[in-house]
Amino acid sequence: MTERRGYVVLGTPRSGTSHLCSLLAGTGVLGRPREYLNPDRLHLVTGEMAAAPGNLWESICLTSLTSNRVWALKTFYEQLVDSDVWRQVVSSNIVFVSRNDKLGQAISLARARQTDQWNSNMPPRATPFYDAGKIDRALYDILWQEATLRQVLAQAGTRVLWLIYEDHCLRPDKALSAIAEFVGVTERLTEQRATLGVQRDQLSEEWRRRYLEDRANFTDVPLFESGDRWSRLGRRLRKAKRSLPLVGKW
Repeated sequence: MTERRGYVVLGTPRSGTSHLCSLLAGTGVLGRPREYLNPDRLHLVTGEMAAAPGNLWESICLTSLTSNRVWALKTFYEQLVDSDVWRQVVSSNIVFVSRNDKLGQAISLARARQTDQWNSNMPPRATPFYDAGKIDRALYDILWQEATLRQVLAQAGTRVLWLIYEDHCLRPDKALSAIAEFVGVTERLTEQRATLGVQRDQLSEEWRRRYLEDRANFTDVPLFESGDRWSRLGRRLRKAKRSLPLVGKW
């Protein structure tokens, strides 16, 4: 029987992980990368209906398997910080998705937090409104989370494939091939089309223009205190990391 292989798609909100995972799932040979740690989907891998009751990580692996025994998980910092699977995640193959246009990412996050529309297939629940402070907060959260994740992965010696959102959007076939090679999948990949559309629009560009005007004087940029919620989460993460010694590669 083929040895089980797998990977974790990791990134920050609005970095393009949903777009990438829709392509990965469509290949049929690169696992089924979903947010199994998202509270809305946690029921799929916990409770009596779980593939491995009482073992969250094993349930995730079994639930996300494709027929060639490849598992996959998509997750974010916020989902992991209170989870019991940090050890397994940092011991796995990581596909880390980052976005070069951090301001565009922050604008997208600020909008999604207002509308609760996290992909193009979801209807917005509210009308977004421009607020430079909300974009500041989103930008800070993105940069802080990404820096923390990169630090943890470096300290753990995790095997990482680094992907840039702007690159894999232009050449999705190249990104899929790189991930397949990284995981050790040799099956032929069928050509995939994204099932999710780009949400960036004219309103996004209008917010960018207004934000750059509002922040033209750098002294007006707010600085967030070190004791804010992300720093508290960071301390909890370090505590969890100390109590969960790393195991061998999965």
